[in-house]
Amino acid sequence: DIITDTTEIQRIIRDYYQKVYAKKLETLEKTDTFLDTYNLPRLNQEEIENLKRQITSNGTESVIKCTPMKKSPGMDGFIAEFYQTFKELKPNYSSKLKGREFFQTHYKASSTLKPKLTRTQEQQKTHGPISLMNIDAKILNKILSKQIQQHIKKIIHHD
Repeated sequence: DIITDTTEIQRIIRDYYQKVYAKKLETLEKTDTFLDTYNLPRLNQEEIENLKRQITSNGTESVIKCTPMKKSPGMDGFIAEFYQTFKELKPNYSSKLKGREFFQTHYKASSTLKPKLTRTQEQQKTHGPISLMNIDAKILNKILSKQIQQHIKKIIHHD
């Protein structure tokens, strides 16, 4: 069957990804067994401590400044321009990490289809999936990525 209704296409894709990511293993032992089947890289103690270091207000501000302003908003409806405009409302990740005060929406993304124009004779529209995360989660991911990159540079320069 060929489906052309965009609402129906979105529903099918949403249902597919919900099934893919909703599989939960009953116990921690089953989770460990599942993860042991893959040769996943592991952090050493120094790398763990590096990621635990305090996230400074300046670090958060520099990431917010570098975040593209007009990207699509997540489920919270905010874009980076919000924090760039209202700097005094920027999130305090250090207190959240210590208290584990993250909302469930920090761990969720909304997947949808985004229309794209293809370069054909007729300029047909196609649709590609896009995942939208809340801006707080995007900023935190960038901060942690930056810390990891700094740690890797430090290791490379010492070797």
